[in-house]
Amino acid sequence: PNNPNTYDLVISNPPFGIRFKNNKYRRIENFFLDNGWKLLNKNGKFISLFPDRILSSNSREERLIRETLVENDLVDTVISLPSGIIANTGIKLSLLVLNKNKQIPNQIRYVNAESFVIEKSRKEKILDFASILDLLANSDTYNEKLIYVDNKDAIQNNYDLSVHRYFIKQPENGVPLGAILTPIHGNRIPELETFNLVKISNLKNNIIDFEIDVNSIESYENSNNRRFEKIEEDCLLLTTRFKNLKPTFFKFSGEPLYIDGQNISAFKIDDTKVDVKYLIKELLSDYVLKQVEA
Repeated sequence: PNNPNTYDLVISNPPFGIRFKNNKYRRIENFFLDNGWKLLNKNGKFISLFPDRILSSNSREERLIRETLVENDLVDTVISLPSGIIANTGIKLSLLVLNKNKQIPNQIRYVNAESFVIEKSRKEKILDFASILDLLANSDTYNEKLIYVDNKDAIQNNYDLSVHRYFIKQPENGVPLGAILTPIHGNRIPELETFNLVKISNLKNNIIDFEIDVNSIESYENSNNRRFEKIEEDCLLLTTRFKNLKPTFFKFSGEPLYIDGQNISAFKIDDTKVDVKYLIKELLSDYVLKQVEA
């Protein structure tokens, strides 16, 4: 606290997932990320190992930290590491480099180093750091492992810094979902004790049979008095979990639908711009699924 000194280099390897007893930060790695760069002098560099979650989390706390880093042009390099290189954890990790004197301003260098691993045995993996250093030394050329992304793209992507988002091959003449879908925020229903709640297992994954079968939805007993959303209009249902959207259409016929907004999202389709059947087909296509996976 109140350290008057600044430094050329700060290296950090914080513990992961530990709850931090501080009103401003929920996790200790958030504290490291938000404060490490403040110790740097005008030419200083901060290097730290972080779980990938912190690079893309939608929590307000973590998004604001990333916003500060991007807006101040501090993010120099993000390196996605192979899984399993640290003993006793399967957490996906990335190296984050912050730099107060970036060689290329307003650009973020992304490195996909997931294949840079030396397997000594089935259980023992070693990072092939020599190959990573060689790639960084020749980083003036774009390739399938290293790209540069403008800060504006990170801002447009809600300050998401995860490596895989930027290695996606974007479709030509693609349309953002926001141009044809509008989120539906159904009425909250804390008072009902039992109702038919849509689960992810009720959603379809079929290019032809894509309408939800309301008769298959089981009754749910709201013993914990959780709040759910009541949907009373035609909508597209998408799951926000796993690696498949499971696009399912709900045709409102007088009986409402109830969803848990943490697992399933509802959207109004602008049918003046897109046909429902075509939209379902595209959401189940390989190029979209690759975006979801990333």
